[in-house]
Amino acid sequence: KAVNKPNNVKIESVRAEVSIDSDNIGDVAIELTSPSGTKSIIWHVGNAFSSNGNLVKMPIQSNAFYGENSAGNWTVKIINTGLHAKNVTFKGIRLQFSGNKVPL
Repeated sequence: KAVNKPNNVKIESVRAEVSIDSDNIGDVAIELTSPSGTKSIIWHVGNAFSSNGNLVKMPIQSNAFYGENSAGNWTVKIINTGLHAKNVTFKGIRLQFSGNKVPL
């Protein structure tokens, strides 16, 4: 899934609100990629829940993109390891940036 962010902010941190349904959320990982190509696993397999849980607007904050510009296409990759052979449904993501606006 690609998310286009037209505003140009010099990033201090990125906050993602993610919604995913799964019968075993412990099988899921989430990778976020910036327009410049920096990749960060913002949700690791086995993170917090082992089974029977959905992420509903789960706030996840990352400083992995510090100093980058926010403008451009961001990509989110949902990884289902399939360890428990459960389906995963991506419901959505919302990105918020903290930092300083870059002059045009």
